[in-house]
Amino acid sequence: MKSNGEPAEENTIQKSKVTRGDYKMHISINELLIYGTITLVSLLLLTLFLCVVYSKAAKRNPERTTAFSNRFLGFIFKGLLVFIVLVIFCIVLFIKTTNMIFLCLLLSVVLIYIMPVMIFTLYVEDYFHKHLNGHEAKYKKGGYLYHWSDASYRYLDSKQWDSIVYENIKESGLIQLSVTQDKESIIVSVSANKAQHEKKILSLLDPHFNVHLYCMDFSGIPDDFQNNISNLTYIEGKRDALNLNQTLNEVGLSNVDIIIDKKGCLWHNKSQLDLFFQNCYMSLNNNGCLIIDGGHTYQFLRVLNYMSFKCFGEIFYPCEESTYSKIKEQLHDSAYVKEHFEEPIEVGEGLYKVVIIKKRSVI
Repeated sequence: MKSNGEPAEENTIQKSKVTRGDYKMHISINELLIYGTITLVSLLLLTLFLCVVYSKAAKRNPERTTAFSNRFLGFIFKGLLVFIVLVIFCIVLFIKTTNMIFLCLLLSVVLIYIMPVMIFTLYVEDYFHKHLNGHEAKYKKGGYLYHWSDASYRYLDSKQWDSIVYENIKESGLIQLSVTQDKESIIVSVSANKAQHEKKILSLLDPHFNVHLYCMDFSGIPDDFQNNISNLTYIEGKRDALNLNQTLNEVGLSNVDIIIDKKGCLWHNKSQLDLFFQNCYMSLNNNGCLIIDGGHTYQFLRVLNYMSFKCFGEIFYPCEESTYSKIKEQLHDSAYVKEHFEEPIEVGEGLYKVVIIKKRSVI
């Protein structure tokens, strides 16, 4: 060792070279757990606070609160989208200079941010069902799913859903409709909403068959519904499909050939499955049938789809779980359905799958 301190200078230079190399952040596991727990608990307490405030506000002024929740959830999801983009940017920017623990921390923060958002969203949805007239309120103006049906129709229309489903059913040969002028086949859509799909169906059927399509809905005729089609009738009033037979008798229909329920009565009332099928059985002609949607979807993509709707007003994936997926277990366990209807027949695949359930013939 030189007395003039040269080795010390050499060590300093060597240390400097190390510090100017790739910089790595070192976060202990204990620190990560402590900071993560504090953040998580804080956000969950905030979520609990929001739920309490929301409940009290909704009881005082339901309509104003639903409008607020719609805007608030949209704001949260837009913020979440920006936050995720920033995190991805940070990961890409620092990927070469960041250790795995720091990457895990960033991803954990994303999950911690999502959790209270999802909890609050589910709470708002549940509150609508229990206190604010259920599914009817959330689709009305100010509700958090206002314009949902429009976004859904635009998505399905872009995929030519009606045309492809029609061709699939036609090729299956399972349904026979009248082709003569002296006999009219009757179709009833029990959850028609704005009747966008029903109008499209009629445009496909009219050149080949003699049909009349009746529409009804639990919420009544939409304010913006317009009809210039002679063989389409929208039954006035709020019509519950659980009272279908009574509704048909009121408008002079004894029996019909086809009942359509696309994410409607059965989707919202699977606990009333037997009552719904009793009404279908009393309302259908011999060999008449019920048609429900049957496509399979994934929960994770449905969540992302909901975020897309709240941020941009558009969707990129089937909106919700299909009716058949939702009721399949109860359907196969129902003694009434087994006795009065044939086995469900799946027609089509993926997004375009529907399920046809035919009434057993009465001898």
